[in-house]
Amino acid sequence: MSDYIPISCSVYDELEILAMRSRVVELKLKDGRIFHGKIVQLEARKSVEYLKLDNYQEFRLDHIHSLVDRENLKEYLIHANNC
Repeated sequence: MSDYIPISCSVYDELEILAMRSRVVELKLKDGRIFHGKIVQLEARKSVEYLKLDNYQEFRLDHIHSLVDRENLKEYLIHANNC
């Protein structure tokens, strides 16, 4: 069994829209590290969901604290929630 904690469905839907629009984002992980890049894909492997950036970095969604859409400066707080 995976230790992955799914994020809120509404937040996941917003991330899908950002990926479709190839938005540049700032990701802040729960450990405080910050990354920048264009979202290119969301995918699931072995019941764990990941976000991939154009610079080949990949992040588990449950490790992300927040994400800022750099185009409109909208912040998304990533939180767990069953759909």
